[in-house]
Amino acid sequence: MSGSHLDYMRELVRHFDSWCLSARVTTFEGLRELILLEQFKSSISSCVSTFVGDRGVKTVAEAAALADDYFLTHSLTGRDDSTPAGVFSDGPSSRGRRVTGASRVNDVCNYCRQYGHWKNECQLLRSRRGNLPGPPQSSMCASSAPQVLSERAAGILPELQTYLPFITEGSVSLVGGGDPVRVRILHDTGASNSFIVSSVLPFSDESFVGSEVPVMG
Repeated sequence: MSGSHLDYMRELVRHFDSWCLSARVTTFEGLRELILLEQFKSSISSCVSTFVGDRGVKTVAEAAALADDYFLTHSLTGRDDSTPAGVFSDGPSSRGRRVTGASRVNDVCNYCRQYGHWKNECQLLRSRRGNLPGPPQSSMCASSAPQVLSERAAGILPELQTYLPFITEGSVSLVGGGDPVRVRILHDTGASNSFIVSSVLPFSDESFVGSEVPVMG
């Protein structure tokens, strides 16, 4: 991770706001349904979760009703898909054994809808989240500090060079697409918000996440 913990926190907040905006959540009840629905779909078997997700339900009650309909209209064989993945079966022949499924070939990703893996293993999802920073990692630099500062000083006004120890190189892009743009980042550990020059990225109504911070200066 190239940024600070505050940067990581703001990124999490931004992605959560985008998630709520895309789901058109505007009330506490709507947020409650959204979280419960995601938890419900992650707790049931993959084939039932796909069946429910394909029908675009908005509430956990609708999802539960569809799941019940699925078992009433389908003849299930092998593993009992009414048992969520990773729980113990009550059957006498499997008492004390963990139910894991017959084969990975039956696993369905809830993101790309492909067989053979789960959502948390989806390479397509990981590639699209490539710009989202992960948990902070410890790092060590073996470069000479004067040389690094000299490289950072290129193009910076003399009166601003006292900030060189807090300036790093990085890249930014809009979520969901666009090529990364190289930028210089000034880290201010006392700031509560991050700012970017408006001309760096093609901001528009489509990239607006639904919240704004008025500033003066």
